[in-house]
Amino acid sequence: MRRHLIKRGIPSNKIILDKQGLRTYDSIIRAKDVYGYSEFTVISQKFHNERAVFLAGHYDIDAIGFNAKDAPNQKGKSAKRMRIRELFAKVKVFTDLL
Repeated sequence: MRRHLIKRGIPSNKIILDKQGLRTYDSIIRAKDVYGYSEFTVISQKFHNERAVFLAGHYDIDAIGFNAKDAPNQKGKSAKRMRIRELFAKVKVFTDLL
């Protein structure tokens, strides 16, 4: 993703990859507490951006989501697994905020 963004003209010093980002919740918190950002753009698929922007808003972070195209292999069984995973991830958002 980083290489693609740089090819598209985004300065490399404006791109932060969260290599410890195992969970959306942790990435959002780290963006504010570790990297010091109170506004940023999340680039991911729509389903992920919805959660990320929601979490950011909860923590008074001004975030927007840029929806990337879905990967071509996200069809059939793979897409079904992803939808099920996302259902549980959306529920988890609320338990994270308790």
